Amino acid sequence: MTLSSLSLLLAAGCAPQIAVSEPYDDGSDDDGGATDGGGDTTDGGTPDGGTTDGGTTAPTEPDTSEYDGATLQVLSPESGAFYPLGDDIPFEAVVLAADGSELDFEDVVWTTSVDGDWEGRGTDFQDELTVGTHTITATAALPNGDRLGWTVGGVLVQHEDAGTYVGDLSVDFTVDYEGTPITTTCFGAATLYVDAWGETALGESACSVSLLGYDLDTTYDFEFEIEDEELTGQAALDLVLFESQFDATGTLSEGALFATWEDSLLGYIDFLGELELSRISRDTEASE
Repeated sequence: MTLSSLSLLLAAGCAPQIAVSEPYDDGSDDDGGATDGGGDTTDGGTPDGGTTDGGTTAPTEPDTSEYDGATLQVLSPESGAFYPLGDDIPFEAVVLAADGSELDFEDVVWTTSVDGDWEGRGTDFQDELTVGTHTITATAALPNGDRLGWTVGGVLVQHEDAGTYVGDLSVDFTVDYEGTPITTTCFGAATLYVDAWGETALGESACSVSLLGYDLDTTYDFEFEIEDEELTGQAALDLVLFESQFDATGTLSEGALFATWEDSLLGYIDFLGELELSRISRDTEASE
């Protein structure tokens, strides 16, 4: 605008309008921090109470130091223990701290070498096991990562009457010689084995008998079935060239076996036999 033009305007009473720009206020603080947004601002614009270190909070690790140096101990069953078939067996274990105090830990797993399908859990329970000589292992996986174990061996489970029976055989032979009965007796040792389920008893025996001036060797084979402590079965007699098979009966209870039989050989030799045996071990078959 020229001075002459300005003079004309002033003379006409008109004042020029000058526009002034105001600075824009966006609500931010002068130091570049973020607005409160309901919380105090911090350097960098992070509200109080927010996460730090990239926005994640480190988890608190559980304290498992009480398990350091712990041990597992099986209290039952004991090595070499015997349990009758069908009876409940007590299983008991404890996890001990390094100082010997008992820890409150019950997640113990039990297995046996005889039955791969069987598994027990806990520190105090009862259960049955199958027939056999068991090696039982208990394991515990502790919260600190340690794995503990304890093994007991020779835990025998079988029928309470099973085992090896030994004792005496006696047989009376009677022959009618010219109208006069003559009786002679032979004695021998006998061994029978009752199986692990208590269902059968098998064995043999032998003895020598003097009959009509002859010394004769006799052998016997026994085969019994067992039910409710009663024996029923057969015995086979081998007398030199003659064989005979006859019925025999008896009883089996509390470690004692008793059996008797009576029959006739060749129609003129009568005999009456008896077994009286006692259990000497729980072995159900002869040792090799």
